[in-house]
Amino acid sequence: MHNPFQLYSPQLLNALLKAGHGCFVRQTYKRGLAHFDREQKGAFLISYYNDKSKAQIHFEALKNDGNRFFYDVSEKGDLEKLQKAATQPKGYKIYAPLLLREWKPSDVLVVKVRKYIDYSLQWRAGSGDTVKTNLFTQFGEIFITLKLGIHEVKIPLSEIERL
Repeated sequence: MHNPFQLYSPQLLNALLKAGHGCFVRQTYKRGLAHFDREQKGAFLISYYNDKSKAQIHFEALKNDGNRFFYDVSEKGDLEKLQKAATQPKGYKIYAPLLLREWKPSDVLVVKVRKYIDYSLQWRAGSGDTVKTNLFTQFGEIFITLKLGIHEVKIPLSEIERL
């Protein structure tokens, strides 16, 4: 699975706090697992919010995730927990939903996008037409936007990766 997100660090956490983000939501993040790393116990994605109600909606959407956690930096101990997570505790990888750099699909993903368009969407692209792609997250899940001419669709990236 493709993992485009960056690891948390103390510097990143400080920048998010300075930008006014006071609520954070942790969830299990399977894309962050290194399947051949025997020492890794888990991977998490911690999303950040400056609006507590939006963070609460995200948290409630994760009812089936036993690792979900709501951090409110105004609550005693939550800031310290976030700071510890940002140090990448041994055996865990903690990610932020921030792209490492400008995202471009890999060659393998380009082929899968074409297959998806041909078989699932049945859009007809000319030889000079370019499919524009973009990633975004919603409740910690990565979605891809596909745009070709007047057509546009937003789907989970995992749907493309399955092809």
